[in-house]
Amino acid sequence: PKIIMRGGDQLVGSEPIGKYIFTKKLYTDIRNTISELEEDKLKVSEVHVFSRDEIVFKLVGNGKLIFSDRKPFEVSLENLRSSLISYVFVKAKQFEYIDVRFGNKVFYKLDKTKEELNLRASSTAKSDI
Repeated sequence: PKIIMRGGDQLVGSEPIGKYIFTKKLYTDIRNTISELEEDKLKVSEVHVFSRDEIVFKLVGNGKLIFSDRKPFEVSLENLRSSLISYVFVKAKQFEYIDVRFGNKVFYKLDKTKEELNLRASSTAKSDI
């Protein structure tokens, strides 16, 4: 299956002709991250690069993962994996987004489900693990 990759105007400006949306390193990091996520049974359908600070991996059948190019993707993946094995995600399974851009903190928003109510988690507030 084909994965759609999109870049934002913030990266190329108003005159995109002759400019690269993705640096070679960013492109490689994105491709490697997609492969790592697939090994973890998370299938990526789209990648949106809005800026260096907002790289969104949209997942098939679940929410979004938000990364930053200012933090090594390997560290973000490690933080993501640690959070996915936590009680909150094992119990809830579905999430709207998981944001791994900020240090060793992971912010998330669960989908509005019965499991979420059982976890006493707010569907409108950001939480961190």
